[in-house]
Amino acid sequence: MPKATLLALLVLVAAEVGVRYRKAQSDSIFGHSFVFQFHRYEQMVQATPQDIWLIGNSTLAAGLDEPAFEAATGLSTAKMPHGSCSLAGYAALVDYYLDRGPAPKRLVIFITKDDLNLRGLRADSTEQYTRYVEQSPLRPSHWMMLYYDRLELKQAAVDQIDACYSAVRGQPTARSQRFQVEGLDRKMYQPGQDLYQVYNLREAARDWELDRDSVRAILDSAERHGVEQTCFVLLPCTDELAQLHDQLNPEMRYEQVRREARQMCEQAGVPYLDLAVATGRHDLFFDAFHFNVWGQRVLTQTVSRWIMEGAPSREPLTEAKLDQLATRVLSGDQDYRAARTDLLAEVR
Repeated sequence: MPKATLLALLVLVAAEVGVRYRKAQSDSIFGHSFVFQFHRYEQMVQATPQDIWLIGNSTLAAGLDEPAFEAATGLSTAKMPHGSCSLAGYAALVDYYLDRGPAPKRLVIFITKDDLNLRGLRADSTEQYTRYVEQSPLRPSHWMMLYYDRLELKQAAVDQIDACYSAVRGQPTARSQRFQVEGLDRKMYQPGQDLYQVYNLREAARDWELDRDSVRAILDSAERHGVEQTCFVLLPCTDELAQLHDQLNPEMRYEQVRREARQMCEQAGVPYLDLAVATGRHDLFFDAFHFNVWGQRVLTQTVSRWIMEGAPSREPLTEAKLDQLATRVLSGDQDYRAARTDLLAEVR
């Protein structure tokens, strides 16, 4: 056998031993947390019937205060964010969870512009969710953890190659650009970041095509399981992110995406709350599209009132209305006033 082949086999065997050792030591970074997320949500929906399920990605995780929402609406709530998921992923996840727990009375899907893209990075990352949903009935969690640990090891190797390549070119590594939530909730977004580089936004917005079929799939699944009302919340982003989207997709500009998303909901007969304004209120965000603690208060109050009104479809939010809403909600917050003063000083 050629030496190169022997070396390749040795590398594969060593990698598999490393993966199994990590599994035995419960030291998985990606696999365990990924599987744990599914198990936690499954246990949550199976434990007791919930009035309302909230499903989305990290923008839901950072954007809505669940205890405050429950206190305002009086509804028992299951908040289930899944990082970097797309509309097609939500369709698979809704069906998966509804098969395992009593259906809620109401289902709310929180979406941003890149969730709606049938292609792009978010659609690629959604494959981890759909693959798990498809394979989990056939695989014990032990083997699923090994499977995702292998993916993690592969990503680690890719990161090392990228680090060497980036060092040669004098660029920051992809790993250093990855989104980290911890410690950012009280920061305010400062414009001027290179959004082509940060958070892989270029890749998220590539090959734009609106995913229309997944809305129907979500509604069909919800109706089949007896959900009384399904509705959508379209979330905002900064004007800088919208401008980047327009540069990358001149034939499908941000406002067109927003308009077609509303039309998609209207054609399906599903209520929606269109908050997807591209705003210059950077003080409500800690990056180009995730709310900080103050933006979270604004969103939580807005969605809570909408739900209490029966979740009717609304006219799209304008930047002027968002400005008025944010000012009213945050007017008595001394921490917010101090932070905004600091932000304005830095921008000047």
